[in-house]
Amino acid sequence: MTISKKSLLLAICFFPLAIEFTGCVPASELPPGSVPGLSGSASVANIEDVDPTATSLVNGIHFTVKGYTDYDVQPVATMAESLYGKIGNDFGIYSDLAAGKYTITLYHDRNEYLAKTHQPSWSRAVSTSSGVYTYPGTDLEPYMAHEVALLAFSNFMGDRASAFQWLGEGIAVYEEVSRMNAGDLSAFTSSQQQNMHSNKQPLSLLVFSPPPSEENRRTDPWFQESESVVAYLLQQGTTTNFKNLLIALKQGADIDHALSDNYPVKFHSLSELENAWKTTIQ
Repeated sequence: MTISKKSLLLAICFFPLAIEFTGCVPASELPPGSVPGLSGSASVANIEDVDPTATSLVNGIHFTVKGYTDYDVQPVATMAESLYGKIGNDFGIYSDLAAGKYTITLYHDRNEYLAKTHQPSWSRAVSTSSGVYTYPGTDLEPYMAHEVALLAFSNFMGDRASAFQWLGEGIAVYEEVSRMNAGDLSAFTSSQQQNMHSNKQPLSLLVFSPPPSEENRRTDPWFQESESVVAYLLQQGTTTNFKNLLIALKQGADIDHALSDNYPVKFHSLSELENAWKTTIQ
């Protein structure tokens, strides 16, 4: 889960079919595949730290994990390093992430987490630009995968990350799915298949219409479609193709040119990607 620094009005403002508000830029004037920064890191201003009694600390290569007991902290430190490495390798960007260093704050339990982060009751973890806030539990790994993926994407893309929220969330859900237990994976897959048949939207709209909340991301068509497109892109090329796509977007290319330059035999535009992707879900 990440918290937007922009208002929902901005999301409405840039939705392609929206009523034009004063000061809004028409969607037709924006590059295909991009949207103004709707996604941001959670502000640490209102997040409270763990109690002074939380003296357990593990310093890893990329993560410093602090919490109440070594029993809780050490497994999370190992988990986070493993996830970071997997994400870097999955998308060909590990060498670019090597210098990343973050803090994971591990609260005692859900009650302390909600009280000190001021997150909604459904929240399991939240990330900021500098790390992740969560609490221990056997269900943590998929949620940690999601947050670590968002950290990696933001680290790699820099200021351009917020312009491609659909891509960042697609990567994050892709990693989350890879760490789900059998029951959750079956439920996600079934819901995704149904939604991709009946509730998918054109990719030109997908990139402009992120939901205001991640509460239902495992069943929400927007998150499921973003994940499905990311998975398809990975299947259609190498990790180098995907990394170079990200580099092109980071350097300012629009999605059509980024696809054409890095998947030249496959797609020359977002619409061509959509047509090819749709054949795999029919």
